[in-house]
Amino acid sequence: MLSWRRKRQIQYILGFLAFWLVVFGLVYVVFFWPEKEDPCPGGICPWEIRPLDMIWAKALPVRDGLYSVVVFYENRNEDLGLPFFRYNIRLLDDNLEEITSVLGEAYANPRDVVILFEDRVSLTQEPTQILVDFPEELRWQRLNIEMPIIRSQRIGFANEPNPVLTGRAINEFIFGLNNIRIPVFLADEKREIFATSQTFVDNLARGESKEFFYTWPEPFDQEPVFIDFYPRINMFELN
Repeated sequence: MLSWRRKRQIQYILGFLAFWLVVFGLVYVVFFWPEKEDPCPGGICPWEIRPLDMIWAKALPVRDGLYSVVVFYENRNEDLGLPFFRYNIRLLDDNLEEITSVLGEAYANPRDVVILFEDRVSLTQEPTQILVDFPEELRWQRLNIEMPIIRSQRIGFANEPNPVLTGRAINEFIFGLNNIRIPVFLADEKREIFATSQTFVDNLARGESKEFFYTWPEPFDQEPVFIDFYPRINMFELN
């Protein structure tokens, strides 16, 4: 049987150990406890995000084994977009073997189309399937600003001796705009796209208009029935 003195010694020792155990526990919690991963980084929860929706992808011949590769997406998110992302376009043959791949960079405005455009891609054969990978995590951001209005007009088209298409861009937004990219698609009476290209307008002041043009190296077998311009700017640069 333990003496009263021995019991007191054990109580002191246990109390001392309990005190320091609490101290060390608090220090660990404050300084070393691993933080829980935020399920909604940047205030955007995964279940809010609707993935980019691929509408179509084409490789359109330019000349002598060179192609323009276009992938057309739609971003259906009302207020979520991507100020910057990288992509890898993979072009496959009948056996789903990769012919080549093309790396590029783009952006995705909220509630807008997203056009990936790669010009003069060298191919040994026409691809039968086009896939797109995103090598890095897509970092979505919230954006609530008015979509800029850039009106585009066709001025003229000549197929001979080499195709030339001229258009005009008009800034109807309340501010000046910079770095305007304008892809164009030429289609037949069935809306089948047979040619594409892209040009740039450096800047447009409010209410200003500027002409732009495209050229192709060889005449087309047919003249376009439909010509669609898609003026693009990165809306995140306006914020």
